[in-house]
Amino acid sequence: SSMLVDELDEVFLGLISRWDDDPRASRVMRMIQEYVGCCGAKNNRDDYYNMRKVVPPECRHPVTGNNYRYGCPQTMAWWLEPWSSCLAGISLFFSATDVIVIYLNSKLRRYLRDLNQN
Repeated sequence: SSMLVDELDEVFLGLISRWDDDPRASRVMRMIQEYVGCCGAKNNRDDYYNMRKVVPPECRHPVTGNNYRYGCPQTMAWWLEPWSSCLAGISLFFSATDVIVIYLNSKLRRYLRDLNQN
């Protein structure tokens, strides 16, 4: 979705702008680019050029050496969208399980209380 891509674009542009000053920002950006297979923000490696930064080697495919075609916001959106629905389903399952456990716990407590009174 374009809204997710726009939000991620702001995050990645912030990480790129802090690249030289913040070791954590550069480490996070390097890890994402390497493991997701993307480069920069929405404008790909041009984001590095526009901010007068060196394009990192993580913007290249480790085997072919070619630059990645897509920026990190779009690639992350493609990766996050299917996983978010999966995680939402798992969360709903655990929420329903919690309600059932609470109900069964109250029934068990009531049964034990009645058993102790007799």
